[in-house]
Amino acid sequence: MFYITKRNGSKQLFDNTKINVAINAALKSVNESPIDNPSQYINVSDGDSVETIQDQIELWLMTVNPAAAKSFILYREHHK
Repeated sequence: MFYITKRNGSKQLFDNTKINVAINAALKSVNESPIDNPSQYINVSDGDSVETIQDQIELWLMTVNPAAAKSFILYREHHK
């Protein structure tokens, strides 16, 4: 059990479900099938920031599906 650092500086218990939802939403946005437990491909350490985790998701998506990575990047920009 470990924590991540949210954008406002607070700590939150890590929940890999959020990573799974984000990755599968990016894949779905480009008409790709969801992946079972994609968070297994993202390395998260105690204290990592949300931004660091999202950067890792982007990098991983770029290797798996560049169109989904672009969708994820645009989503991030829109929600900053």
